[in-house]
Amino acid sequence: LDIDPGAAPDAPVHHGGPVEPGRGFILHSDDWGGQDTLQVDGLCAMTGTIDILRAIAEGRGPSRWVAALGYAGWGEGQLDEEMTRHGWFAARGDGALLFD
Repeated sequence: LDIDPGAAPDAPVHHGGPVEPGRGFILHSDDWGGQDTLQVDGLCAMTGTIDILRAIAEGRGPSRWVAALGYAGWGEGQLDEEMTRHGWFAARGDGALLFD
């Protein structure tokens, strides 16, 4: 991506899911916003554009973040069905749960 890592700390890049595994996403604290940042219910934000990588490398990115490649997707009604079968554990959104 031709970005000097600069101030970016060594951090893992997680497997976000099987869909578009070559596409990256940063789940991050809401103290930073960029081109296409999406706010997530006042809990965090998500950015999938290169501007956040540049900001992190320059030391001006979000205070907390997690990087992932790919994502999971569901067909209509599929997630509801999986929740009904207890295929997922639902928990209240919590910044510590996400970032720590």
